[in-house]
Amino acid sequence: MTQAKGMTVHLDEECVAALSQLKRQIDATAPAGMPVFSIQALARHAIRKWCDHTAAPIPRPWEEQADSEV
Repeated sequence: MTQAKGMTVHLDEECVAALSQLKRQIDATAPAGMPVFSIQALARHAIRKWCDHTAAPIPRPWEEQADSEV
């Protein structure tokens, strides 16, 4: 069983304004029937992408072994 962990992130006005602008752009170009994203969902997505970008790669010896066999 996994335990859920939470985090609270406080965004400044500039960041909220940028997310609002991004939401307006997405809403304006979204095809009909596409689900609407909330600003909170966009913020979560941006934070996840930032974490993925800045996180150190995890060593995966099994992948290195497979690459050397090719």
